[in-house]
Amino acid sequence: MKPITVLPLSFFLPLFLFSSLALSQNPKTSQVTKASQSKAAALSSPSSSKEDLSKLLINRSKLLIEEKKYKDVFPLLRKAQSLDSKNGQIYRLFGQCYTLQRNRRKALLAYKKAVAVDPTDPENWMALGLEEEHLSKHKEALEAFKEALLLKPTAQGWLHLGVAYMNLGRFNEALYPLQKAASLDHGLIEAWHNLGLCYEKLGKKEAAHTAFSKAYLLNPTNTILQQNLSRITAKASVNQKKP
Repeated sequence: MKPITVLPLSFFLPLFLFSSLALSQNPKTSQVTKASQSKAAALSSPSSSKEDLSKLLINRSKLLIEEKKYKDVFPLLRKAQSLDSKNGQIYRLFGQCYTLQRNRRKALLAYKKAVAVDPTDPENWMALGLEEEHLSKHKEALEAFKEALLLKPTAQGWLHLGVAYMNLGRFNEALYPLQKAASLDHGLIEAWHNLGLCYEKLGKKEAAHTAFSKAYLLNPTNTILQQNLSRITAKASVNQKKP
């Protein structure tokens, strides 16, 4: 068995020095190092740390809202607002708190502020539209839902657009958005129910019966759905008996 040759430390030293020197002179390595330093500097910048703290406060506020601790929410949201005044979500959460406390006037103002600060967030427009719908501001709600749908088409958005048309007595115009809502979410009872009401108003009894039937099958224990289906069925049978 041959003896193992152990090389002295002095043998590796020149290689180590050469590698270190080459690494320090490598432009790619230098760029990566600079990029890492720049990124670290950006993360530690005051603006970044403010935004991060604001996000933490927002997340904490959401939890408190779920726990219905509204009095504890407002100080957190005001602090978040002072750190990131251009964040529309903060004003939307203000509005949510006011809505849950039934302070509709302040809720409406908060949602309007959310939209003004960040008009690119569809949730801000939906929140505003829902509040306006609750306050019977149907024309304003209609426009808010349209804006939300332009940014992000959803079944709920189409549903509420249809309801806004219905509240304005524009039943024919309500059909398309309600049909869209039902096609996007076949289990959306409200879409089928409101479609039935629209068809009934327009004198389209067969279409109304179909829509009411679909709503009823999704929730057969609901009294209102039972009554709607019974009513339209009775009307259809009366028409059939007529000579």
